Amino acid sequence: MTDATNTYSRRAVLTGIATLAGVGTATATTAATGATGRTRTDPGTVAWTATGVAEQSDPVARDGYVFASTGSSVVCFEQATGERLWAAGVGDAIGPYGLAVDDTHVYAGTESGTIAAFAVRNGSERWRRTVGGSVTSLDVAGTALLYGLDGSIGALEAKTGGVRWPDVDAYDTYAPMRAGVTEGTVVFAKTRLDVTAVDLATGAERWTVELDDWENEGSTAAIAGDDGAVYLGSEHGGVVRVEAANGRVTWTADTSDGEMDTIAVADGMVVAAGDTVTIFDAETGSRVYSLGIDPRRAIAIENGEFVVAGVNRSYQRVVTGVELTTGLTNWSHTIDDDDDDILSGVAVTPSTAFVVDEDDGTLIAVRRTSETPRSAQTPTATSTERQTATESRTHTQSESGPETRTTAESSSPAAPSEPTVTPSPGRSTHAETTESSPVTATPRRTTTDGRRGFFNPGDRVLEDSLTPWGLTVLGFLVSIASVLYQNYKHN
Repeated sequence: MTDATNTYSRRAVLTGIATLAGVGTATATTAATGATGRTRTDPGTVAWTATGVAEQSDPVARDGYVFASTGSSVVCFEQATGERLWAAGVGDAIGPYGLAVDDTHVYAGTESGTIAAFAVRNGSERWRRTVGGSVTSLDVAGTALLYGLDGSIGALEAKTGGVRWPDVDAYDTYAPMRAGVTEGTVVFAKTRLDVTAVDLATGAERWTVELDDWENEGSTAAIAGDDGAVYLGSEHGGVVRVEAANGRVTWTADTSDGEMDTIAVADGMVVAAGDTVTIFDAETGSRVYSLGIDPRRAIAIENGEFVVAGVNRSYQRVVTGVELTTGLTNWSHTIDDDDDDILSGVAVTPSTAFVVDEDDGTLIAVRRTSETPRSAQTPTATSTERQTATESRTHTQSESGPETRTTAESSSPAAPSEPTVTPSPGRSTHAETTESSPVTATPRRTTTDGRRGFFNPGDRVLEDSLTPWGLTVLGFLVSIASVLYQNYKHN
């Protein structure tokens, strides 16, 4: 884990400098808490909330709709307004990764082994199937629906629910079993040390490789695939890139950050989350920067921004949008200071981020942009669809409980909290890189906007000096110099 005394935000540095100059910090604190200069529709403000959502549910979102669970039911909300549109029962508890969505269906997997598909627009049930164990995850991969069980991976036809290929044995662990998918290949943890790839279309095994000194127990959920490679996290803070075509290990890296909870990849960057969030260059494995936020569940990437929900170094629960390539904070919403309660994984649309507060089962919609365009709002359903949705609500009322109450909030966030960004010019350990092979970290982009980082990559000496201890010493030296100068003038 990165030492907190050596990582700090631009705001903290400016506050320290203002103190040395004899300027009070009230203005800086006011700006940091968002008490001035914020409007009700700024990014980072709450668009709406909805109560009654299951505490262990990770939401999913698609095409103007957001979906969550109320225990044994799937519930659909309109993205723009939070209006509850329909609910459909599945008969048993839905797990944290038990929801998935594509263009036409939302899928739910239960602890008793039921997987069901419902129409996105009206909640009508399209198919239902029982598989051989508790469903720990669902993921859509093209026309396939991948499901994870306790110790195996299987695939169904997403449209019909038919079996694409039967369960393939995998590592039996207490963590959700997930797979990384890229270019028609499904990669997952076969055993404690082995990684296996199967064909997405047939389930036929393509290769199995042993990862030396690798322990993945508890981190089978930390896996993601993109552009012909799969990235896996270990329970000891390691990250590895494996080529999907042949299982060749391209690079490995060590975050020294505890168990990897989740990994996401997009736009040539790998976002790995353990006790903090670390961003790597996908091609080289070089560490680019890190953030002082501890998420417990999935991170979402959309339009060059990754959104993370977790606890920051001020022990506040926050939802934050960060520019992927630079680490600059685009917006942040502070929920509260109760760091004992977990936030769900994040679902995002171009305008909004969604997260469940597991303290009270509240679904929170946080704006990513200043306003939601009219074109992004949910199309009006036909009368037939509205009638079907009403029938679905009536039919499942006994399973889903009372309808979720949606509450619009107009207040600004309590304190948009900027996560600590740590530039990392060093390199990772590469499996196939010699000492003469340079590995260049992706430089942070120079920008002149208001979100610019305080330091550029070349400011390492100054950056290392301006720690809280360094600022104290600097202030002491300035005071001594001032006294000596005054004595010199009078003598």
